[in-house]
Amino acid sequence: MMMNLDELLKERINITPEMEKKAENIYKVTSEFLSKSLEDYSPDIFPQGSFKLKTIIRPVEDKDEFDLDFVCLLDIAKSDINQEELYTLLGDTLNKNYKKPMLEPKKRCWRLNYENFHVDILPAIPDPDLINGQTPLLLIPDKDKKEWQSTNPLGYAEWFNSRASQGQRRSFVENSIQPLPKQDNNLPLQKIVKIMKYHRNFIFRNDLDNRPISMIVTTLAAKNYDGEQDLATAFSKICAGIKSEAREILKSGVILNPVDPRENFADAWMKHPKRKENFRIWVEKLDDLTNRYSHIIVQNSKTDLSKLLFEHFGYADKLETKSPNTIQPHIITNPSKQWYK
Repeated sequence: MMMNLDELLKERINITPEMEKKAENIYKVTSEFLSKSLEDYSPDIFPQGSFKLKTIIRPVEDKDEFDLDFVCLLDIAKSDINQEELYTLLGDTLNKNYKKPMLEPKKRCWRLNYENFHVDILPAIPDPDLINGQTPLLLIPDKDKKEWQSTNPLGYAEWFNSRASQGQRRSFVENSIQPLPKQDNNLPLQKIVKIMKYHRNFIFRNDLDNRPISMIVTTLAAKNYDGEQDLATAFSKICAGIKSEAREILKSGVILNPVDPRENFADAWMKHPKRKENFRIWVEKLDDLTNRYSHIIVQNSKTDLSKLLFEHFGYADKLETKSPNTIQPHIITNPSKQWYK
C-alpha cells in the first residue's frame, strides 16, 4: 500500500487542460490589446507568480476561482510619472475594452473577472537605481499609491528555477509579450509546491484570507529542496526542513525574499496576527501528515491512509499503487508537541 503523489496531483491538484486553455486564451487577448494600446511606452508583458513558476493549482471548492497574475512594464522614467498616474494609465487603457463589473480596481493592480477565473494586471516601470545582473528590478505603486515599491518577479522566477534545477535564465526583452509557460512536465520541486499549496488551501478553506501566502510556501519549499528526484523523499525532507526553521521564523516574524532582502514576506503578520498563528498551524499539519503516514506504512492500514488523505486533502480515491512515489517518514527522536515555543 503506497500513496502515489503523482496520482494525487493528477486527480485533485493540477488544473485541467480546459482551465489552462482558458487562461492562455485570455492572456493572449489581453496582452495583445495592452501591447497595441500602450505601444508608445514599449510595454513588456510577462506572467508572474504561479503560472510563471508552473505551480498553479486547482481550487479546492468548485465555486472558488483560479487566477493569473501578469506584469505590464512600461518604459517610462520614474521622474516622468507618479504612482497614481501609472495606476490610472493602465486602468484607463483597460477601460476602453473592459467595463465594470468585469474590470475591477484593486489596491495596486487591475482585475478582470471571468467565470471561476480572474486576471490581476500589475503596472510597473523600470527601477533606474538597482540592477541585479541581467534581471531588472521594477517599481510598482504601493497599496496607497503614494510610494514606489521595488519588486523583482523575474529574478524570483530565476531563483526558483535554479532551485528546481532548471538553471535556465531568461533575458529581459523590451516591447515583448512573454507566453504563458506550459503547466505540464513539472519538475519535483514544482510538484511539491503544488501539493503544499493545495494542502494549505484545503486546511484553511474557510479562512483563505489568513492562510500562509503562496510566496511563503514557495520560498520555504525551494530553500529546503536539495535536488532529490524522488518526489516522496523530497516532500518529506522539505517538510522536515520547514519545521526546523519554523521556530525562528515565528520568533522573528521574518521570511526574506531571496532575491531582494529588503522584502519580508511575513510583514503582514504584525497587522494580522492570525496569519502568524495559521502559519504555525500549517507547519503542524505538514508534520502530522508525514509522521502519521510513517505509522500507517508500518501498520499497512488502507483505512487509516484513506482517513489521513481525506483529512489533509479531501481526497482518498485511486491512491493505492505500486509506484515508488511513497512518502518516506522523517524520523523525529523525542518529538516535542510545543516545538514552536
